Amino acid sequence: MRDRTYNFLSENITLYFKNTYKITRKLERAVFEPDYPSLNQLKTLGDHILKRWMDLWLEQKEVAEIIEVDKCTIANWEKNRNAPRIRHLPNIMGFLGYRPFDADYRTLGERIIKERQMLGLSQKQLAIQIGIDPSTIRSWEKGKHKPSGYSLQILAKFLTGGRSVQLDRAMDF
Repeated sequence: MRDRTYNFLSENITLYFKNTYKITRKLERAVFEPDYPSLNQLKTLGDHILKRWMDLWLEQKEVAEIIEVDKCTIANWEKNRNAPRIRHLPNIMGFLGYRPFDADYRTLGERIIKERQMLGLSQKQLAIQIGIDPSTIRSWEKGKHKPSGYSLQILAKFLTGGRSVQLDRAMDF
């Protein structure tokens, strides 16, 4: 008799048993529907993810499965509580179908950082792939040094995705 028993019925009514008295009350359901973001509100990856799943009529749970994270992680990104880790960016870009921040480059270092992150690579992983020291990548990203010679060629190839373009166009900074 002293134990509380919760029994959820199909009518969404909760029954409480306390000292042989029976009390019923209707549960209110809170339905969360986020506001649809306008184009000028798309400032973070979370905003872009929110817009995309709403466009596709998906649920957060489905988006989480596609991006291979937990649905709480999706909610945190959308509320800008935290930002996605580098390892999740390739899956996010695949889900979005576009790169949301391509035009945000101010320097060569920023462009290297963004391209590296979009591929989900750390500085060390990128350095291994293109065959240079990680400290060199770090100094390029911080703007302390600029690539030259062979380094310039491999960096241009990385920044253009392997497409052949003139080096001065690839390094337009």
